[in-house]
Amino acid sequence: MRQFAGRAVCAPAPDRTWVGWSAGVALLLAAVMTPHAGQAAPPAVEADLVGAWMTDKNDPGGDYLVELGPSADALRITVPAKVLRRPLAETLTLERIGPREFSTPKGGSVRATFKVTQPRHATFRRVQDDPKSFNMGYNLLEKR
Repeated sequence: MRQFAGRAVCAPAPDRTWVGWSAGVALLLAAVMTPHAGQAAPPAVEADLVGAWMTDKNDPGGDYLVELGPSADALRITVPAKVLRRPLAETLTLERIGPREFSTPKGGSVRATFKVTQPRHATFRRVQDDPKSFNMGYNLLEKR
């Protein structure tokens, strides 16, 4: 007569096999998904961008004011009324599109870009195209 008890004891239970594989996959995913010290963090708004940017040293009324935006990678730029040739200044919210480069979201009547070209130097481009008016401006800015 044959004895099958020895083989039955050595075979793993199907429930334990499923739990073991599931735990192994979960640990593998956790190890892959966790950020490591060598990985780059998402870019944040540089602190040296915030402040006044000038187009002319002798005319402080034409200074652009750059502030932190509503999100982590956004800037709020106040365009002076003198540049717009209007009675009130205009505030635009720009989002990051590249390293040290910001732009307004697509679809608005005003499109603007702010790009840092060198330390303490930037370009600001603003285009407004709507049925009432067309206005285009390209300014070289220097940090005050």
